Amino acid sequence: MEENHKDKGKRYKVMAGIDQVFSDSFTSKKIFGNDGFQFFLFQKRWKNIVGDMLAKESYIKSWKDDTLVIAVTNSVFLQHLFMMKGDLLKRLSEDEFGKRFKDIRFIAGPRQKKEKAYSTLDPVNHKIEEEQKMYSQDLNEGEEKWIKNWVEGHVGNDKLKQPFQDLMTEVLKIRKGEAAAGYKPCAWCGALFDQKDKNQKLCPNCQRIFDRNIKHRAVLLLKKYPHYTFQQVRSIIGCGYSEYEEARDILIHRYKENIFQKHSGAEEKRKLLALLIHKPINEISEQEAENILQHMPEKKWD
Repeated sequence: MEENHKDKGKRYKVMAGIDQVFSDSFTSKKIFGNDGFQFFLFQKRWKNIVGDMLAKESYIKSWKDDTLVIAVTNSVFLQHLFMMKGDLLKRLSEDEFGKRFKDIRFIAGPRQKKEKAYSTLDPVNHKIEEEQKMYSQDLNEGEEKWIKNWVEGHVGNDKLKQPFQDLMTEVLKIRKGEAAAGYKPCAWCGALFDQKDKNQKLCPNCQRIFDRNIKHRAVLLLKKYPHYTFQQVRSIIGCGYSEYEEARDILIHRYKENIFQKHSGAEEKRKLLALLIHKPINEISEQEAENILQHMPEKKWD
Protein backbone atom coordinates (compact mmCIF):
# COMPACT_ATOMS: atom_id res chain seq x y z
CA MET A 1 0.00 0.00 0.00
CA GLU A 2 1.07 3.56 -0.68
CA GLU A 3 0.84 6.16 2.02
CA ASN A 4 -0.71 9.52 1.04
CA HIS A 5 -1.63 12.69 2.86
CA LYS A 6 -4.84 14.65 2.71
CA ASP A 7 -4.93 18.44 2.91
CA LYS A 8 -5.53 18.38 6.66
CA GLY A 9 -2.51 16.22 7.23
CA LYS A 10 -4.33 13.00 8.11
CA ARG A 11 -2.59 9.85 6.96
CA TYR A 12 -4.44 7.21 4.98
CA LYS A 13 -3.48 4.28 2.72
CA VAL A 14 -4.34 3.51 -0.89
CA MET A 15 -4.86 -0.11 -1.91
CA ALA A 16 -3.04 -1.07 -5.08
CA GLY A 17 -5.11 -4.22 -5.72
CA ILE A 18 -7.81 -6.42 -4.22
CA ASP A 19 -5.24 -9.19 -3.65
CA GLN A 20 -3.72 -7.03 -0.92
CA VAL A 21 -6.84 -7.65 1.18
CA PHE A 22 -5.46 -11.16 1.71
CA SER A 23 -1.72 -10.66 1.32
CA ASP A 24 -1.57 -7.90 3.95
CA SER A 25 -4.19 -9.34 6.25
CA PHE A 26 -3.18 -10.70 9.64
CA THR A 27 -6.12 -13.13 9.47
CA SER A 28 -4.88 -14.41 6.11
CA LYS A 29 -1.40 -15.03 7.49
CA LYS A 30 -2.84 -16.73 10.54
CA ILE A 31 -5.03 -19.08 8.49
CA PHE A 32 -3.05 -19.77 5.32
CA GLY A 33 0.28 -19.72 7.10
CA ASN A 34 -0.82 -22.32 9.62
CA ASP A 35 1.10 -25.64 9.43
CA GLY A 36 -2.12 -27.63 9.67
CA PHE A 37 -3.60 -25.91 6.63
CA GLN A 38 -0.34 -26.16 4.68
CA PHE A 39 -0.14 -29.89 5.51
CA PHE A 40 -3.70 -30.31 4.20
CA LEU A 41 -2.66 -28.74 0.89
CA PHE A 42 0.50 -30.87 0.87
CA GLN A 43 -1.62 -34.04 1.18
CA LYS A 44 -3.47 -32.99 -1.96
CA ARG A 45 -0.14 -32.76 -3.82
CA TRP A 46 0.85 -36.38 -3.06
CA LYS A 47 -0.52 -37.38 -6.46
CA ASN A 48 1.94 -35.02 -8.16
CA ILE A 49 4.85 -36.55 -6.22
CA VAL A 50 4.26 -40.29 -6.78
CA GLY A 51 1.94 -40.37 -9.80
CA ASP A 52 -1.67 -41.45 -10.33
CA MET A 53 -1.23 -45.20 -9.87
CA LEU A 54 0.72 -45.09 -6.59
CA ALA A 55 -1.49 -42.28 -5.26
CA LYS A 56 -4.49 -44.63 -5.51
CA GLU A 57 -2.76 -47.16 -3.24
CA SER A 58 -1.03 -44.79 -0.80
CA TYR A 59 -1.58 -41.46 0.91
CA ILE A 60 0.03 -39.09 3.38
CA LYS A 61 -1.30 -40.01 6.81
CA SER A 62 0.60 -37.79 9.25
CA TRP A 63 3.95 -36.31 10.14
CA LYS A 64 6.10 -35.85 13.21
CA ASP A 65 9.13 -33.55 13.37
CA ASP A 66 11.05 -34.26 10.13
CA THR A 67 9.48 -37.69 9.45
CA LEU A 68 6.61 -38.15 7.00
CA VAL A 69 4.23 -41.10 7.54
CA ILE A 70 2.81 -42.73 4.40
CA ALA A 71 -0.04 -45.27 4.60
CA VAL A 72 0.00 -47.98 1.90
CA THR A 73 -2.88 -50.32 1.09
CA ASN A 74 -0.88 -53.54 0.55
CA SER A 75 2.58 -55.01 1.00
CA VAL A 76 3.47 -55.03 -2.70
CA PHE A 77 3.09 -51.28 -3.09
CA LEU A 78 4.66 -50.75 0.34
CA GLN A 79 7.81 -52.56 -0.79
CA HIS A 80 7.82 -50.64 -4.08
CA LEU A 81 7.58 -47.27 -2.32
CA PHE A 82 10.25 -48.29 0.17
CA MET A 83 12.62 -48.94 -2.74
CA MET A 84 11.77 -45.46 -4.09
CA LYS A 85 12.46 -43.76 -0.74
CA GLY A 86 15.57 -41.91 -1.91
CA ASP A 87 13.86 -40.65 -5.04
CA LEU A 88 10.79 -39.61 -3.03
CA LEU A 89 12.92 -37.59 -0.58
CA LYS A 90 14.48 -35.81 -3.54
CA ARG A 91 11.04 -34.94 -4.91
CA LEU A 92 9.91 -33.80 -1.46
CA SER A 93 12.86 -31.43 -1.26
CA GLU A 94 11.41 -29.58 -4.26
CA ASP A 95 8.09 -29.02 -2.50
CA GLU A 96 7.64 -25.88 -0.39
CA PHE A 97 6.17 -27.83 2.53
CA GLY A 98 7.74 -31.23 1.82
CA LYS A 99 11.32 -29.98 2.00
CA ARG A 100 11.17 -30.09 5.80
CA PHE A 101 11.02 -33.89 5.81
CA LYS A 102 14.31 -35.81 6.01
CA ASP A 103 12.85 -39.29 6.43
CA ILE A 104 9.79 -41.29 5.31
CA ARG A 105 8.06 -44.03 7.28
CA PHE A 106 5.79 -46.47 5.45
CA ILE A 107 2.96 -48.27 7.26
CA ALA A 108 0.17 -50.61 6.14
CA GLY A 109 -3.24 -49.01 6.27
CA PRO A 110 -6.76 -49.17 4.80
CA ARG A 111 -7.66 -47.49 1.57
CA GLN A 112 -8.22 -43.78 2.05
CA LYS A 113 -11.87 -42.93 2.41
CA LYS A 114 -12.92 -40.04 0.23
CA GLU A 115 -15.86 -38.20 1.74
CA LYS A 116 -18.29 -36.24 -0.32
CA ALA A 117 -17.96 -32.49 -0.04
CA TYR A 118 -20.56 -30.93 2.22
CA SER A 119 -21.88 -27.39 2.34
CA THR A 120 -24.56 -25.62 4.34
CA LEU A 121 -26.75 -25.59 1.21
CA ASP A 122 -26.78 -29.38 0.88
CA PRO A 123 -29.83 -29.92 3.16
CA VAL A 124 -31.72 -27.19 1.28
CA ASN A 125 -30.85 -28.64 -2.14
CA HIS A 126 -31.71 -32.14 -0.93
CA LYS A 127 -35.12 -30.93 0.24
CA ILE A 128 -35.73 -29.20 -3.11
CA GLU A 129 -34.77 -32.36 -5.01
CA GLU A 130 -37.12 -34.45 -2.87
CA GLU A 131 -40.01 -32.05 -3.51
CA GLN A 132 -39.33 -31.94 -7.26
CA LYS A 133 -39.33 -35.73 -7.38
CA MET A 134 -42.47 -35.95 -5.26
CA TYR A 135 -44.40 -33.41 -7.35
CA SER A 136 -43.40 -34.85 -10.74
CA GLN A 137 -46.34 -37.26 -10.86
CA ASP A 138 -47.91 -38.29 -14.14
CA LEU A 139 -51.64 -37.85 -14.61
CA ASN A 140 -53.64 -40.69 -16.08
CA GLU A 141 -56.01 -40.32 -19.01
CA GLY A 142 -59.07 -40.03 -16.80
CA GLU A 143 -57.58 -37.21 -14.71
CA GLU A 144 -56.52 -35.26 -17.80
CA LYS A 145 -59.98 -35.69 -19.31
CA TRP A 146 -61.66 -34.52 -16.09
CA ILE A 147 -59.55 -31.34 -16.05
CA LYS A 148 -60.27 -30.63 -19.70
CA ASN A 149 -64.03 -31.13 -19.25
CA TRP A 150 -64.06 -28.92 -16.14
CA VAL A 151 -62.28 -26.10 -17.96
CA GLU A 152 -64.59 -26.39 -20.97
CA GLY A 153 -67.63 -26.22 -18.74
CA HIS A 154 -66.53 -23.43 -16.38
CA VAL A 155 -64.15 -21.14 -18.30
CA GLY A 156 -65.85 -19.13 -21.05
CA ASN A 157 -62.87 -17.10 -22.21
CA ASP A 158 -60.88 -19.13 -24.76
CA LYS A 159 -57.66 -17.29 -23.87
CA LEU A 160 -57.94 -18.41 -20.26
CA LYS A 161 -58.75 -22.06 -20.91
CA GLN A 162 -55.18 -23.25 -21.45
CA PRO A 163 -53.71 -21.32 -18.43
CA PHE A 164 -56.49 -22.77 -16.24
CA GLN A 165 -55.85 -26.25 -17.56
CA ASP A 166 -52.09 -25.95 -16.90
CA LEU A 167 -52.72 -24.60 -13.40
CA MET A 168 -55.10 -27.40 -12.49
CA THR A 169 -52.68 -29.98 -13.90
CA GLU A 170 -49.84 -28.74 -11.69
CA VAL A 171 -52.07 -28.57 -8.61
CA LEU A 172 -53.28 -32.13 -9.17
CA LYS A 173 -49.68 -33.32 -9.62
CA ILE A 174 -48.79 -31.76 -6.28
CA ARG A 175 -51.76 -33.38 -4.55
CA LYS A 176 -50.99 -36.78 -6.07
CA GLY A 177 -47.35 -36.47 -5.01
CA GLU A 178 -48.29 -35.58 -1.43
CA ALA A 179 -50.80 -38.44 -1.26
CA ALA A 180 -48.17 -40.87 -2.58
CA ALA A 181 -45.72 -39.60 0.05
CA GLY A 182 -48.18 -40.45 2.82
CA TYR A 183 -49.55 -36.96 3.49
CA LYS A 184 -52.88 -36.87 5.38
CA PRO A 185 -55.83 -34.46 4.93
CA CYS A 186 -56.32 -31.74 7.53
CA ALA A 187 -59.47 -32.25 9.64
CA TRP A 188 -60.42 -28.58 9.16
CA CYS A 189 -59.36 -27.35 5.72
CA GLY A 190 -58.80 -30.68 3.97
CA ALA A 191 -55.33 -29.72 2.72
CA LEU A 192 -52.78 -32.53 2.68
CA PHE A 193 -49.90 -32.19 5.14
CA ASP A 194 -46.94 -34.22 6.36
CA GLN A 195 -48.25 -35.87 9.52
CA LYS A 196 -45.24 -36.05 11.87
CA ASP A 197 -47.34 -37.35 14.75
CA LYS A 198 -50.11 -39.92 14.36
CA ASN A 199 -52.28 -37.91 16.79
CA GLN A 200 -51.87 -34.73 14.72
CA LYS A 201 -55.17 -34.02 12.96
CA LEU A 202 -54.62 -30.42 11.79
CA CYS A 203 -52.17 -28.94 9.31
CA PRO A 204 -49.64 -26.44 10.75
CA ASN A 205 -51.67 -23.42 9.62
CA CYS A 206 -54.93 -24.68 11.10
CA GLN A 207 -53.09 -25.76 14.24
CA ARG A 208 -51.86 -22.18 14.75
CA ILE A 209 -55.41 -20.86 14.33
CA PHE A 210 -56.71 -23.51 16.74
CA ASP A 211 -54.05 -22.68 19.36
CA ARG A 212 -54.77 -18.96 19.03
CA ASN A 213 -58.49 -19.55 19.48
CA ILE A 214 -57.84 -21.76 22.51
CA LYS A 215 -55.69 -19.02 24.05
CA HIS A 216 -58.38 -16.39 23.46
CA ARG A 217 -61.01 -18.67 25.00
CA ALA A 218 -58.74 -19.17 28.02
CA VAL A 219 -58.37 -15.38 28.38
CA LEU A 220 -62.15 -14.89 28.32
CA LEU A 221 -62.69 -17.70 30.82
CA LEU A 222 -60.05 -16.39 33.25
CA LYS A 223 -61.42 -12.90 32.86
CA LYS A 224 -64.76 -14.17 34.15
CA TYR A 225 -63.35 -16.69 36.67
CA PRO A 226 -59.81 -15.45 37.50
CA HIS A 227 -59.33 -17.93 40.34
CA TYR A 228 -59.58 -20.99 38.05
CA THR A 229 -56.57 -23.32 38.09
CA PHE A 230 -55.10 -25.03 35.05
CA GLN A 231 -57.04 -28.23 35.73
CA GLN A 232 -60.33 -26.32 35.87
CA VAL A 233 -59.62 -24.41 32.65
CA ARG A 234 -58.46 -27.53 30.85
CA SER A 235 -61.60 -29.43 31.82
CA ILE A 236 -63.74 -26.72 30.19
CA ILE A 237 -61.88 -25.78 26.99
CA GLY A 238 -59.27 -28.57 26.69
CA CYS A 239 -56.22 -26.30 26.51
CA GLY A 240 -52.61 -27.15 27.27
CA TYR A 241 -50.60 -25.58 30.08
CA SER A 242 -48.74 -23.22 27.72
CA GLU A 243 -52.03 -21.69 26.50
CA TYR A 244 -53.30 -21.40 30.08
CA GLU A 245 -50.07 -19.79 31.27
CA GLU A 246 -49.97 -17.34 28.36
CA ALA A 247 -53.63 -16.34 28.87
CA ARG A 248 -53.03 -15.84 32.61
CA ASP A 249 -49.90 -13.75 31.95
CA ILE A 250 -51.84 -11.56 29.50
CA LEU A 251 -54.45 -10.71 32.13
CA ILE A 252 -51.91 -10.20 34.92
CA HIS A 253 -49.89 -7.83 32.74
CA ARG A 254 -53.05 -5.95 31.72
CA TYR A 255 -54.23 -5.48 35.31
CA LYS A 256 -50.75 -4.41 36.50
CA GLU A 257 -50.51 -1.89 33.68
CA ASN A 258 -53.91 -0.41 34.56
CA ILE A 259 -52.88 -0.14 38.22
CA PHE A 260 -49.64 1.58 37.23
CA GLN A 261 -51.49 4.02 34.96
CA LYS A 262 -54.07 4.59 37.73
CA HIS A 263 -56.86 3.41 35.40
CA SER A 264 -57.96 0.47 37.52
CA GLY A 265 -60.74 0.30 40.02
CA ALA A 266 -61.33 -1.92 43.02
CA GLU A 267 -62.82 -4.63 40.79
CA GLU A 268 -59.62 -5.03 38.73
CA LYS A 269 -57.49 -5.25 41.87
CA ARG A 270 -59.71 -8.02 43.19
CA LYS A 271 -59.40 -9.88 39.85
CA LEU A 272 -55.61 -9.51 39.89
CA LEU A 273 -55.42 -10.90 43.42
CA ALA A 274 -57.72 -13.79 42.44
CA LEU A 275 -55.38 -14.60 39.51
CA LEU A 276 -52.33 -14.54 41.77
CA ILE A 277 -53.61 -16.60 44.70
CA HIS A 278 -56.41 -18.63 42.99
CA LYS A 279 -59.02 -17.39 45.45
CA PRO A 280 -62.61 -16.83 44.25
CA ILE A 281 -63.25 -13.15 43.65
CA ASN A 282 -66.46 -13.18 45.71
CA GLU A 283 -64.34 -14.14 48.72
CA ILE A 284 -61.96 -11.19 48.26
CA SER A 285 -63.06 -7.87 49.71
CA GLU A 286 -62.00 -4.50 48.30
CA GLN A 287 -60.06 -3.74 51.49
CA GLU A 288 -58.20 -7.07 51.33
CA ALA A 289 -57.16 -6.43 47.72
CA GLU A 290 -56.12 -2.87 48.58
CA ASN A 291 -53.99 -4.00 51.53
CA ILE A 292 -52.20 -6.83 49.68
CA LEU A 293 -51.60 -4.80 46.50
CA GLN A 294 -50.71 -1.53 48.20
CA HIS A 295 -47.07 -1.86 47.15
CA MET A 296 -47.86 -2.26 43.45
CA PRO A 297 -45.97 0.44 41.47
CA GLU A 298 -48.01 3.43 40.31
CA LYS A 299 -46.87 6.40 38.26
CA LYS A 300 -46.09 9.54 40.25
CA TRP A 301 -47.31 11.97 37.63
CA ASP A 302 -50.73 12.75 36.22
